[in-house]
Amino acid sequence: MKHARKNSTKIGTYGIYEDAMDAPEIAAFIVSEIIEEDEPKCGGVVKAKYKKRYAERGDPRGCGDWLQVTLKELTLDRNGKLIVDEFEAILDANGVKHRHWNRTTPGWQGRLRMSGGMALRTKVANQFALILPDGSEIEAPVRFCDKHMS
Repeated sequence: MKHARKNSTKIGTYGIYEDAMDAPEIAAFIVSEIIEEDEPKCGGVVKAKYKKRYAERGDPRGCGDWLQVTLKELTLDRNGKLIVDEFEAILDANGVKHRHWNRTTPGWQGRLRMSGGMALRTKVANQFALILPDGSEIEAPVRFCDKHMS
């Protein structure tokens, strides 16, 4: 988390400041704080009730929206493991800052995937496409953009 600067505005009770992060980073940070407050410290960060809903939609690891399905195809290997370099390249191509996220504690790959996906949703919705590392684009569905546009 970044410290306050002169003339910055504190957002909520989480101690982050308006000029320290952009909107997707703020959203990811606040959601991670809420999850940490609601969850016991052992196990995963996603509540069991959400995992159940996700499983009912066909994938216990994700919400099943267009972006999650697309990223799953592009960034997971045959065993369902995140290909970190591929995922980070997509984040970079879409202007999502991610280098400051933790990569040392157990479960960091899942948190990177979740936080990156959350930050990416707004970017993709606002630009109406997911930009790939080679510069090509995958057009985002209108319904997805309408839901996630800031």
